[in-house]
Amino acid sequence: MKLDRPDAARTHIRRARSACTVLADDGYGNGVRAAIGRLELRLEDGGPGEGGAWGPPRQRP
Repeated sequence: MKLDRPDAARTHIRRARSACTVLADDGYGNGVRAAIGRLELRLEDGGPGEGGAWGPPRQRP
């Protein structure tokens, strides 16, 4: 973790997951939920992986 506070990050992700339930089932809502899911996976894996940097957020082609 960039700030080395994984417990705080997990708390914020849980809050985000709860808050996103009010979003519509459309492109925006699905994109937000997908981003939260990717962050959850990164936390489970313990960090950014091989490159050592988190990198930019995913963009649509």
